[in-house]
Amino acid sequence: MAASLMRLSFCCVVSVLITVNNETLASSLDSSKPEDSLWVSLKGTSRYKRQTCEDGDYLYERITCCQCPAGQRVTQHCTDTSETKCELCEKGTYNNPSSLETCQPCTSCAHPSANLEEEEPCTPGRDAKCRCKKGYFCNSDTGNCRLCHKCKTCGSARVKQPCNGTSDTVCDVENNGGDKTAGAIIGAVFGVLVIVVLIVFAVMILKRRNRGTPNRNHQPQQSGSAVEMEDLTVPEVDLEPLMPDIAEQLGWTLMKDIAIRSNIGKQTIEDCERNNPGRCQDQTRELLQIWIERAGKGGSVSLISILRKMQHHTTADKVLAIFKSDA
Repeated sequence: MAASLMRLSFCCVVSVLITVNNETLASSLDSSKPEDSLWVSLKGTSRYKRQTCEDGDYLYERITCCQCPAGQRVTQHCTDTSETKCELCEKGTYNNPSSLETCQPCTSCAHPSANLEEEEPCTPGRDAKCRCKKGYFCNSDTGNCRLCHKCKTCGSARVKQPCNGTSDTVCDVENNGGDKTAGAIIGAVFGVLVIVVLIVFAVMILKRRNRGTPNRNHQPQQSGSAVEMEDLTVPEVDLEPLMPDIAEQLGWTLMKDIAIRSNIGKQTIEDCERNNPGRCQDQTRELLQIWIERAGKGGSVSLISILRKMQHHTTADKVLAIFKSDA
């Protein structure tokens, strides 16, 4: 009898516990918030959605898909029942987090005559970063340089701010004003004396050559001497800012002849053609940039001298006018 009463009491306790548990579960389900569900409705269409997309999301056929992470590309967009499928970028390409189906080609820092070097290599998740070589700068506001220019020198003036990869040298002209003025006066006096001596020397040579020479031959001698004397006054200017105007006067064919006379290799000339197919003006500018770098200081005098020797006097006069307008 006692055993029967114990079994009956145990069954009652179990029944009560089961009832309480079911009520608690039902209450928990009724009180759950709609946003906690992994299933959401988008304009009447139910689909599986991640609670968060670590690399951002995008819309594809009215479905919000997660972007592929950096270094990967989309191989299959998401659907109502599947997530976006991604694949690693191939060697030589990269991608930021995106929904692109292709990876972007890496930037090359080895462009001929651009004066660039690689600062950071290209990786699947980041493009290569280029910087100017030592002694060159680029004044691009975006920091994405494609061509670096040679840094200028201050001569006798003090350097106020040295050249770096993003700005040219700044010379302290004000603090060196007295020395610069004195140097300019001495230089001007010396230049005048040199010109006077050269004129006297030229007149003496002409007189000796013209002794016993008929008058009909005298005029060409004066013309040639006048050209030579004019070339003695060629100003030494920085050619790089004048490159577009000079290249326009020279043209590709004449620029090639100048490069050949200056012992610039055939391979370098052909590289300029390949780098700018069908664009003669760009070819001329790139080859002129190489010539200027090799000519160094005094390149303006050398260029006029070469044009005179090649009998391109009209072009030499036009280029000389460009120099004098900048002097």
